[in-house]
Amino acid sequence: MSERRGDFPFGQVPVLEVGGERLTQSAAIMRYVGRTGGWTPTDPLESHRVDEVLNAINDITALIVKTFSLGEEERIKARDELVGEGGMIHIILSGLQNRLEGKEWFAGNDISEAEMSLYAYSLGIKSGRFEISCCC
Repeated sequence: MSERRGDFPFGQVPVLEVGGERLTQSAAIMRYVGRTGGWTPTDPLESHRVDEVLNAINDITALIVKTFSLGEEERIKARDELVGEGGMIHIILSGLQNRLEGKEWFAGNDISEAEMSLYAYSLGIKSGRFEISCCC
């Protein structure tokens, strides 16, 4: 991958090529796909709910990234604490679950970038790239 970094605008993936232009940054790509696919709410409050989910995903990512430089045992312990009861990731995911209370979708009556982003993110977590011994 490092030999190809120059091929990507920010030297990293993901990259989506559209009409010869390279779009970058996962959340920005998801918003683009949502807008072009008709999955972006037009109501400002509903749109805020989507942004809330995307920002929660960014917060979780930032928490996990902080553990990258730790040794293996320390990294697993730190991640277990993050997802355990009272841990920040547990709190964020509980907040998202509370937002869905009694509803099928985060925003409006149909799928949005919020659900698509959470699905894509959960695939990354379930892939085994993150060592968390207590769950998944």
